[in-house]
Amino acid sequence: MSQETHLYKREAHQEGQREETGEACDLVARMSRTLKRVGLGNWRVCWLPDPSYPYQGRALPEKLLIEIHNEDEEEAWETFIHEVLEIKFRSALRPYMVLVNKLIEGYQQIVDGEKERFLEELPHLFSQMNVNLQEGS
Repeated sequence: MSQETHLYKREAHQEGQREETGEACDLVARMSRTLKRVGLGNWRVCWLPDPSYPYQGRALPEKLLIEIHNEDEEEAWETFIHEVLEIKFRSALRPYMVLVNKLIEGYQQIVDGEKERFLEELPHLFSQMNVNLQEGS
């Protein structure tokens, strides 16, 4: 029995959400094989059918875990595929996110420099205003 299948059985049993079935284990095993084929072999998948969850599935990158909450096996598979595509898409967008963050960082340095120059000029500005006010009295 694979680690992923065991994970499903243990968590499903703990949650009291579903009896252990061959179908459930087969689906989780199929999902696990798919993860390996698409280069996400370090990820795990857990099928915890529960229609009361606010989402059908989610990817938890910090845990390298995909949770699926659909009750129907076919819908669970579709949700799984959606989550896999989302994970792969995120990794494809990562270089752009790094670029955008570097641009923001660069602009922030420019803004901070301008702010510092302005703040350095303020005392001189106030002293000039004070001199002009005293001369006008």
